[in-house]
Amino acid sequence: MSHRNLNFGKNIANLRIQQKISQEELAEKSGISRSMLSKIERDEVSPTIAVANKIACGLNTSVSALLDETNSERVQLRRIGDRVVQEDPISLIQRELIVHTSDLGLGIQYLISPPGATTGILPPHKSGSEKYIIVEQASLKVTLGKDDSYELNPGDCLAFAADTEHEMQSAELKECRYYVIQVEPSEFKK
Repeated sequence: MSHRNLNFGKNIANLRIQQKISQEELAEKSGISRSMLSKIERDEVSPTIAVANKIACGLNTSVSALLDETNSERVQLRRIGDRVVQEDPISLIQRELIVHTSDLGLGIQYLISPPGATTGILPPHKSGSEKYIIVEQASLKVTLGKDDSYELNPGDCLAFAADTEHEMQSAELKECRYYVIQVEPSEFKK
């Protein structure tokens, strides 16, 4: 599978402009520097998973929406070779966007995590958001908030309200593969 990180920076810039937010305002809301945001928007650097999540929260959207290159449709077919792939430049975790539908508030991603790699602490999603993590290979440690940790093995699923900080870390000395399904409240839901 080829690595495709199409339009990620452009999608950030477009949504920021659509929302009439300056780079400086978005950088402040996201807790990153304006120069870093500018480099990301120009696709000069690839953000870490944690930074991508901070930017998405600052724009009141999801990383899946920022990775997506399709218009929202009720029916989507995405072949395995057409998945958009983003690789975290520090942890080397690969995030593959399987599907994202903003009208349904649903995003499905497949993550491939090197041994011991961590997503870093991810910021809370908007209230009403839910995440489901299903481990395919190896073990994954999921930490919710400051105190709750769960060790997931192949076939295990963890469901949680995603309006709290959370972190995922490969718990073994081999590559961990897992799915993340995110459901967010959507203004399009009836």
